[in-house]
Amino acid sequence: MPRKGERDEIWDALESIFGRVVYPTNAHAKRNKAAKDLRLLGATAASIRLAHQNYQTSFSCLCTDTALATHYPLLLAGVSQADQAAYARQQELAARFNGHAHAA
Repeated sequence: MPRKGERDEIWDALESIFGRVVYPTNAHAKRNKAAKDLRLLGATAASIRLAHQNYQTSFSCLCTDTALATHYPLLLAGVSQADQAAYARQQELAARFNGHAHAA
C-alpha cells in the first residue's frame, strides 16, 4: 500500500485503462476492492496493462476493473516474470516515444 501522499501505481493503472471514478460512489468502492485484490496478487502497473491486453483477446465481453482483478491470475498464467519485465520495458519505451511518461 502506498504511503500517504505517494502515487498508487495500481490505482493509477486502473484509472488509465478504465477512467476516473467519483468518490463516494459504488464505482469508487469497487475500484478500491479491485486495487486491493491486485495489490495482494503482487500486480504492477505493467502487469495490469498486460492482463488487460490479454483480457481483450481472451474474452468476448467488456472488461471492467473488477473483472480484471477477478481474472488476473488466469490472464497472466504462463507469462514469466521475464516476459512481464520485457512488456513493461516495451510500454515504457512506447510511452517515451509518444511523449507520455508511464510508470511501469
